[in-house]
Amino acid sequence: MVSMDDVNLNLESEDPSADSSKKRTRNVTKLEYPLPNGKIDQNHRKIMITHFMLTRNGNGIVTYKDFSPTSLGFSNTSISSDLKFFESIGLIKSPKNSYYELTEVGYNFADKLMYDRTDEAKQILKKILVDSWFYKKAETYLAINDSASFKDMVHEFAHAAKAEIPKHQRNLKILVDYLVFANLLTSTDDDMVTLSNGFDISEKTDVPEKSTEKLYDNDSLTSAIKSIRKETSIETVDQEPLIATLKVNNPSASTNINVDISISLEITPDMTPDDIKGKLDAIISSLKDQE
Repeated sequence: MVSMDDVNLNLESEDPSADSSKKRTRNVTKLEYPLPNGKIDQNHRKIMITHFMLTRNGNGIVTYKDFSPTSLGFSNTSISSDLKFFESIGLIKSPKNSYYELTEVGYNFADKLMYDRTDEAKQILKKILVDSWFYKKAETYLAINDSASFKDMVHEFAHAAKAEIPKHQRNLKILVDYLVFANLLTSTDDDMVTLSNGFDISEKTDVPEKSTEKLYDNDSLTSAIKSIRKETSIETVDQEPLIATLKVNNPSASTNINVDISISLEITPDMTPDDIKGKLDAIISSLKDQE
C-alpha cells in the first residue's frame, strides 16, 4: 500500500535534467542598436575596401562568406556585427536578410579609403554620423558637460543601446573612436573628449591669402582707402560686384542701411599714388551716384 508520505515525496521531487536546464537558461537583453566589432583601422577599413572591390567586380550584393579571409587578414565569421553596424549608419543596405550592398554614400566612402584619401573619407563619414543615435547622445551629454572621459561616453552609449558593461565595453568604445575619427569629437591627451568646433580647415570658406608683396607704402593711399570706408554708407547696391582686392567692411553707422561691399582696384607697378587716388575717387563718385 502506498502511503501519503510516498505521494508527497513524489510530488516534491524534481527531474534533475530540468534543474540543469534552468541553470543554463539566462535572460539576454536584446540590443537597441547594432554595435561594431573589431577596430576602424585596419579591420573596418579592410571590410569596406573589400566590399568596394567586390562591387566594382560585379558582386554588388554579398554575404559575409564573400569576404575572403585572405584579403581581410582575419576570419570572415567575425564581420556580421560590423555589416549590421554599417547598415545602421547608412554605409550599406540589406535588400534581404544577411545580404548586403553598398549605398551610394558607402561606395564613395570606400572609394576614398581605397586610394588613401582619408580626409575626404572623414568628411563623408562626418555627414552621416551627425544623424546617428550615438552622436546625438554625445552631443546632448557634452552640451551640459564641457568634456567627458571615454568611460563616461561608454556608459552613456550603454544606457541608450541597452548594452551590458563590461560585456560590450569594447564595442561601445569603438563608437567613440568613430566620432573622433570623423572629427565630430576631439580627443585630448588625457583621454577626454569634447565636441569639435564643427569645421576642418578644408570645410571652411576659402579666404584669399594676403599678398606678401608690398606695392606701395605711402600716406596718400592709406588716407584714400580710409575715405572709402567713411563715405560708402548706401541704401542698396543693385549691381554686379566689382572684382575685388579692396574690401569695405562695416561702414560707420548712419540712418541708411550699412552693407559690405567688395571693390577691385587694379594697381600696376608703373602707377603713381596720384593715379591710384584718381581711380579711388572715380569709384567713390560712382557709389555716390547710386544713392
